[in-house]
Amino acid sequence: GGYLEALATSSLSEDQRKLYARKAITNLQRLNTLFNDLIEIAQLEYREDLIHAADFSMTEMIDDVVDILRPKAEDKALTLIAENDDHFVHADRNRIRQVVINLIENAINYSDEGTITVTVTRENGKVTTTVTDTGKGMSPEHQERVFERFYRVDPDRSRKSGGTGLGLSIVKQIVQAHGEQIFVDSELGVGTRFWFGLPAVDVPLEEVA
Repeated sequence: GGYLEALATSSLSEDQRKLYARKAITNLQRLNTLFNDLIEIAQLEYREDLIHAADFSMTEMIDDVVDILRPKAEDKALTLIAENDDHFVHADRNRIRQVVINLIENAINYSDEGTITVTVTRENGKVTTTVTDTGKGMSPEHQERVFERFYRVDPDRSRKSGGTGLGLSIVKQIVQAHGEQIFVDSELGVGTRFWFGLPAVDVPLEEVA
């Protein structure tokens, strides 16, 4: 608001106007993201009917997300890898896509070098998706709270990346809405691993054809 009020004055130079306009837009985008994240959480809490499950290829969906986010990883000199056999699940594709996006973006934001790997495996009727990074890692006390709303392991880093502190909370809400759990394992200086399972299904007949 202060930046917008300043833009209404006549004493600013052209460079100052451009600077204030950029800062106002950046903060507006941050508020918009925060608003959308809060709406997402509220909907998932009180509207279970928003989960529309169907059969789809988890591997194909992850490949699409990785292709979109790879440039963001490469901007930080990170390697983003997803090379998996094809596995199918019964879930809400759009919601689970948001889970994968949030987990990968979180790994990118908290990694300064190394590799982010997304794996898909099937065992005992479940397809498990795992996102592993070689980032800074987390201490046990952070791991216990990382899914809490607005909790940030590194507040300064979150602010720089435009994070709202709600990404992992949304992940937990979506996974739990599917009747499943999200897990985390991390070691300081080594990296972090998030994983969750979904009901596995056989390859649809149209895929076989």
